[in-house]
Amino acid sequence: MAENKPFCISKWAVFSAWAQVRDNRGAAGVDGVSVEAFERKLKNNLYRVWNRMSSGTYFPPPVRRVMIPKADGRERPLGIPTVGDRVAQMVVKVELERQVEHLFHPDSYGYSSSRISFPCRFIHGTPVPSEQLRLQAEEVGAGSGRQMPRALLGDPLPLPR
Repeated sequence: MAENKPFCISKWAVFSAWAQVRDNRGAAGVDGVSVEAFERKLKNNLYRVWNRMSSGTYFPPPVRRVMIPKADGRERPLGIPTVGDRVAQMVVKVELERQVEHLFHPDSYGYSSSRISFPCRFIHGTPVPSEQLRLQAEEVGAGSGRQMPRALLGDPLPLPR
């Protein structure tokens, strides 16, 4: 990494972000560059993202607007960023998660990438975390050779009447 850059962003972080963007695939942005086309000039494209981010001169390009249908027949706009911008966003996302993940309360599931979004099931009106249900299912079924009820394996439980 160059010493004269005001922001410490490793080239490895940019490459790792690219790998995640590539695996997610996705459509081309307003510039028309697909993931495959971005990969053809990968070294230059990643260097451009890294150089602009680490020097503080990165500005995201415009987002392509696509209308997608909703269930009720209406449409809603969807913004599709360029592949390079998705790489830059992923660099920031990974770094922010690394810095703030430990600040989340253990029972907090909102906005945390390392936890599922709906971890609780309700039994008799009381929330029970899915992890607790899984552990109970493993404990009850360990060595018995029996099939566990699907409700204990994390499927939604019926609400009490």
